[in-house]
Amino acid sequence: MNILSINSYGSKVFLKRQWIRELCSSSNIQFLGLQETKMTRLKLSRLKSIWGNHTFDYAVTLSRGVSGGIVPLWDPNSFVKSHIWCDDHFVIVKGRWLHFDLEVFMDAQVFNDFIDSMSLYELPLEDLKGVVLPRGYSDHSPVLLYQDNVDFGPTYFKIFDSWFSRGDFDVVVRSLWHEVCVSSTSDVVAKLRLLKGKLKCWIHSTRMVEAIRLQEVAKKIDELDIIIDSGSATTTDIDTPNGLFHERDELLKFKALYALQKSNIKWDVEGDENSKFFHCSLKHKRGQKHIQGLMFDGNWVTNPVVIKNKFFEFFKPKFEDVKSGATFGHINPQYVLTSTEANDLEQPFDNEEIKSAVWDCGSSKAPGPDGYSFCFIKQFWDILESDICRDVRSFFETSSLPRGANSTFFSLIPKVSNPVVVTDFRPISLVGCFYKIITKLLMNLLARVIDKLIM
Repeated sequence: MNILSINSYGSKVFLKRQWIRELCSSSNIQFLGLQETKMTRLKLSRLKSIWGNHTFDYAVTLSRGVSGGIVPLWDPNSFVKSHIWCDDHFVIVKGRWLHFDLEVFMDAQVFNDFIDSMSLYELPLEDLKGVVLPRGYSDHSPVLLYQDNVDFGPTYFKIFDSWFSRGDFDVVVRSLWHEVCVSSTSDVVAKLRLLKGKLKCWIHSTRMVEAIRLQEVAKKIDELDIIIDSGSATTTDIDTPNGLFHERDELLKFKALYALQKSNIKWDVEGDENSKFFHCSLKHKRGQKHIQGLMFDGNWVTNPVVIKNKFFEFFKPKFEDVKSGATFGHINPQYVLTSTEANDLEQPFDNEEIKSAVWDCGSSKAPGPDGYSFCFIKQFWDILESDICRDVRSFFETSSLPRGANSTFFSLIPKVSNPVVVTDFRPISLVGCFYKIITKLLMNLLARVIDKLIM
């Protein structure tokens, strides 16, 4: 289901009609809404020139003078009309989408008061997406609406701060970590990878149980309300809702904390969880970061495989090793480290120094491919300390990282409010905790002497 809305600002110019036809063809449009056609009389040849063939149906409101004119066109093989309402300021088409078995109102311009008076409703299309296209020959930006379940692959594992407020989380992690240590003697990165798989199963089953329980509690509360309202409630019936209300609030609290972190908004949720506010913020943030499609060579592309390949081709040269032709002459250093200072830099790190580096890192920063935040590392430092410290010292002795320790996610951040091309995104790298610990240790080490080396 692809819908395109354009303020054409006239339809007399052939190049403008050709531009609209190419947009319809490249985006596989099934329903087109044209505003400001400025047609004072119906011209089917002009509509055919816009649509591209004779296989179309339409409704029309002609312009009055030099402004106005609304013409919706659609493919009768995709959408079949049942009723049409036309006025100087709007056109409403009621019909059915054949491939979705869905009856809707398709309107080119409908005012809110008219919608209320006619008891119309918002389109029940959860997967409907919209994007603003370049202006082209119009003085307004065309709006493309389409329904497409774009799948860019599975979402990566991530530990949320709300998990720490669950009473059984601490026990579960310690129990699972003991199982991992018994079954594996590899490095800490591999052990955390095994733990991640077990935690994914645990949180999935926990959320399913909580969702079912929340429905059961809500049903029991409704049943007790009916009994109490009827006047036939016993003392037990009157006292029972208090416990159910508390249990419901606890279950909703986990959902609110989950939405709070995903919305990435600092807000005091004590006393008022503002779940609607956070869900709206989360939806807005997800809409901004979600790549619905991109323009390539004048065509709107929504295929995830093609989009990922285009991004890969664009960013790959920027991360390749380039041999620089720059040469530097001999530099006489103004200060040379003493042997004591040099030896101090080569001393192995003790556990306290490594712990200090961990505590210097932000607890809730975006995790890397491992999915672990430093909040998790700090919370369970007593069981992770020996493995982390051993592997950190091993790196400085052998100059070799555990497999997967330097894996990195590149997250694409929009540079503009409505990104439509590859250059509208900038990449940021998300690295794992182990890599960040080593980087922080090196930074702390260099901080001891950097003021002497740079004058």
